[in-house]
Amino acid sequence: MKKQNAVTRCRSVIGALFQFCNAHRASRKALQKVYVRTWREAEPAAEYLVQLLINPHGQLFRVTRRYFVNGNYLREHSFLAIYGWGSSGHLYAIGSISYVFLEPVQQLLYLEENAPGGEIHLETYYQTKNLSV
Repeated sequence: MKKQNAVTRCRSVIGALFQFCNAHRASRKALQKVYVRTWREAEPAAEYLVQLLINPHGQLFRVTRRYFVNGNYLREHSFLAIYGWGSSGHLYAIGSISYVFLEPVQQLLYLEENAPGGEIHLETYYQTKNLSV
């Protein structure tokens, strides 16, 4: 009985470790994708788009948001981040309070930013295959 219990526990630990590794593999693969979201401005006739890219930068990652209006490049904002092994993989911004959470199964990315006044902004980005980098 005790042998069977030890084998069952060992299988459970190996199964949990396997799931953890698979989640991180999916998150690391999701870091290589391009994500987009739309944003609204006062001029409803224009098409506003934000493109989010994550590029390896040594042991760090450079997270870049590019803003487009009617397909024309407007500006970009970048920050460096480190990869966290917590839940299913996320990035912590260096020097600010920003987090990037990956949802590889649903092909989503969440960017959470804490403003200086304590206000929290959450942006949802969708993975795309048809947008050039």
